[in-house]
Amino acid sequence: MKVKIIIISLFVMIVSCGNSTKSSEKTTIKYKTYTNEQFGYTVLYPEFLLPQGEAGNKDGQKFISKDGNLQQWVYRAFKMDLETMDTPTLEKAFQTDLQDKNVIAKSLKNNVYTIKSMEGETISLQYSFLIENEYYDILFIYPKKEETQMKNIANKVTKSFKKIQ
Repeated sequence: MKVKIIIISLFVMIVSCGNSTKSSEKTTIKYKTYTNEQFGYTVLYPEFLLPQGEAGNKDGQKFISKDGNLQQWVYRAFKMDLETMDTPTLEKAFQTDLQDKNVIAKSLKNNVYTIKSMEGETISLQYSFLIENEYYDILFIYPKKEETQMKNIANKVTKSFKKIQ
């Protein structure tokens, strides 16, 4: 009887090890490049997110998972200072974007600001870049339970953003 228990225990351990290897293989994420010809920029997106087609004004695109729970939006953001009728400073755009959000984290440095907000169990993570007096936004929307994976994706995607014109 003890031999059977030991054999079953060993079998369970071997199967568990095998499954953890498969699990880590599943976490390898492949990326594709999105290029926006109209506004001259490129950015990566995880290939498990499906492109939804260019926006009507051709400023960007949404990428959404099959189940709709994970989203990445990338677009040329048209921000305006209503006092000067010009492109706002980074600080002013940051302060405007902070309004009416349940902000849980924020940062402002160099030419980019980040705002992380939460509505229920859904996180929105916004990166706004100011390049040559134009704003570009990358927005990630995902359930809180996906935060670890999406944080790594957001890091890779935002580092890949490049202005090409």
